[in-house]
Amino acid sequence: KTLNWLTIKAFPNIVKLYHEDKSIYSHFTHELKNVLYICSTDSLTKKQINIMLKQIKFLITNKKINLDIYEQINQFIDSQENINQEDLIDIVEMMIDKIICNKGNIWDYQVIEGNNFWSPFKHLNSQNISYKNIELIKKFLQELNKFNNKQKIQLSKVFLFNLYLISNESIKSLIKDF
Repeated sequence: KTLNWLTIKAFPNIVKLYHEDKSIYSHFTHELKNVLYICSTDSLTKKQINIMLKQIKFLITNKKINLDIYEQINQFIDSQENINQEDLIDIVEMMIDKIICNKGNIWDYQVIEGNNFWSPFKHLNSQNISYKNIELIKKFLQELNKFNNKQKIQLSKVFLFNLYLISNESIKSLIKDF
């Protein structure tokens, strides 16, 4: 009953308050992390997971999301078994899009470079998903070519490697060439 209340009522309200808070450091960061943590300690129903993921996607589009929140999101995703693969692909593509469109902040790049957001890849790999969005990957690799060599190496070691593991052969070939 408490988990149902947290996922259906509390979490969406906290996400809304976090998003609406115009300060650089939101006053609702701790509440957000705490609800994510509590919800990651138990298996949720598909309905609860879907509600949480909808809010998580909204959070990822937020420019002020920080490393602590990303780590809690990663822990939440890792702890759940019934996550829809389309939601996981959406989350991976949202992270790629942040780089392509230059929408990311310092935390987004740190999460991607530091492999602090590996759980969507883990789930997709365990489900034997073959990622197929070659056009997005072409744009992504084109944007990565603008980065300095140190950043390219770091991104290749973690994010591109994770992407490689879930991709079809065409995308794997592009990543190898890069």
